[in-house]
Amino acid sequence: MRALAYFAPAILFLAAPAAAVDMVDSLNESCIFIQQRIKTEGELVIRFPSTMPPGLTLYDRYVENVGQCGSDEELEATNVPTRDGICHLKICQLDER
Repeated sequence: MRALAYFAPAILFLAAPAAAVDMVDSLNESCIFIQQRIKTEGELVIRFPSTMPPGLTLYDRYVENVGQCGSDEELEATNVPTRDGICHLKICQLDER
C-alpha cells in the first residue's frame, strides 16, 4: 500500500495528456491560412509530399519565433508547398556552432 502512495504521483504525471499541436496537410491549405495558424498558435505540424524520393509524405513542426525552439536550436527559413504555391516558413534546427 505504501508503494502505491510513492508511485501514484508518477503514474498520474505520465497519464496526463500532453499539449497537442495541430497538424494540417499543406496541399489542402493556402499559404496565408498556414501562416496565420502558426502566428495564432505559435507552432503547427505540417504534412507535405516529399520531392526526393517522390511518393513519401513528410511531417515537420513549423514555428512563429525562436521562443518555440529548444535552447540548443535556432530558427531556419524553409519552404513548404501549399495549395497556392510555395510558402515561406520557419523551423527549429539544431544550432551547430
